[in-house]
Amino acid sequence: MAEFRNLLARAPAGEVSLAQEAGLVAELYLLNRFLDQHPEAWRTWVGPLGDRHDFRCAGLSLEVKSSTRLSSRTITISSIEQLEAPHDGELYLAYMVLEKVPEGEMSVRELASRAMDNASDIGEIRLRLQHVGCPQPDAQEWNRHCFRLEQLRVFRVCNGFPRLIPAMLTARALPAGVVSVTYEIEIAPLQPFEITEEERILLERRLSGCH
Repeated sequence: MAEFRNLLARAPAGEVSLAQEAGLVAELYLLNRFLDQHPEAWRTWVGPLGDRHDFRCAGLSLEVKSSTRLSSRTITISSIEQLEAPHDGELYLAYMVLEKVPEGEMSVRELASRAMDNASDIGEIRLRLQHVGCPQPDAQEWNRHCFRLEQLRVFRVCNGFPRLIPAMLTARALPAGVVSVTYEIEIAPLQPFEITEEERILLERRLSGCH
């Protein structure tokens, strides 16, 4: 969720970038998958509330990344803590490719409306949308594009996964004067860490069951 704050800081007032729009669509898409299994699953969407990961259930976390380019070879990681697993827990990275299409079924408006219909507490969905800078999910600036899901891959972030985390630094923190770190990881070397469809379904059940 840190990239939402970074993108909002860089965007002119009132302007929503394609990356922001696609990023929110990706998170809402997964949120709805969880809500389809349990109306209390909104509780796992903690990124908007300041958590370093987008979804968390106790020691289980899921970070979400999106791209609008099928040919993209890298994933941008927006902070040094983003791929750090919870203490004694598990971390997974979901990577979604969203294609812009005129009549795509995925938009902020459609997915936010669906989430509010399915969630046990509509106010909690609105609160999270407000925290990501989208207080009116049907506003034109958040709905300039429609998308189609081209690809969804989920990776287990564990030992050997290419990443930069505080434990790799001598002082376990950024040097004095360094405010933040953004880096990119290649997608091709991540294949050994990709989970199967069956494992992904189980992961979704575990996250949706946290309430």
